[in-house]
Amino acid sequence: MSPPQFVRITSPHKIVQMIIKEHGRDILKEVSHVSVITELFGNEDHFLSYIEKIKALLFHNGYIPKASFRACAQDVRSESGLKRLYTIVDEKRYSFTLEVFSARRKIMGSYKGIPLEQVEQILRCARKVGFEEIKLNYIAGIDSLGCFEEGVRRLRYLGILDSVGLSIFTVFFPDQLKLRNEEAWRITYYLNLIEILTELGIGIYEPSCFEMGYPPALLRQYLRD
Repeated sequence: MSPPQFVRITSPHKIVQMIIKEHGRDILKEVSHVSVITELFGNEDHFLSYIEKIKALLFHNGYIPKASFRACAQDVRSESGLKRLYTIVDEKRYSFTLEVFSARRKIMGSYKGIPLEQVEQILRCARKVGFEEIKLNYIAGIDSLGCFEEGVRRLRYLGILDSVGLSIFTVFFPDQLKLRNEEAWRITYYLNLIEILTELGIGIYEPSCFEMGYPPALLRQYLRD
C-alpha cells in the first residue's frame, strides 16, 4: 500500500513561480545546486516525472547548465526507475535513507520498512545501472551498535556502500523515547559508529538538508585527531 500523499504535493510550476516571486527571476542564475528530497511520494513514476518537470522548469527560468541537480529518491526502487533517475541527476550518486538495520517492518511500517534483502537489491541495481557512489543517509540512535556494525559490514562486503551521512535520531514526542536504543544515550556510541566506518573505508559526510540533530564538531574533531 502506497502512502496517500499526492494531495499534499506542490506542483513543480508552483514551486518555481514561488521562488521567482520571492527572490526575483535572476535568483536561479545564482544557485549552484538543487536537491530534491522526498519523504515518500509513494509512487516511482510520479516522483521521476516530478523531478523531470522541476528540472526542466528551473533551466527554462535561468538555472545554469553547470549547476548540480540531485535527488534523494527513496521511491525509486526498480532497475528501470534507477536507469531513468541516472539520466536525470547530474552527480552519479545514489542516496538511500536507512533509519534502521533491525526490526525494520516493526519500526518503519510496511512501506518504508522493507526487508534488508530488498534494500540490498535496490543498492545492487543502483550500482548496476552506473551510479558511481552509493550513500546511505543513516539515522543513528535506534539500532544497537552491534546491529549497525553487522549491517554496514555486510553492505560494504557486497560492494554496495561507499559513504554514510550520520544524523542523530531526535525524539520529538514522548512515545518516541522507546525507539532510542539505550546505548545511544552515550557519546561513545557515536564515536564507535565513526570508528567502524573509518575502519571499513566508508566515507563519512555531514548531512546539510536534514531536520535531525547532528554534532558536526564531534565528527570534525575525530577526523582531525
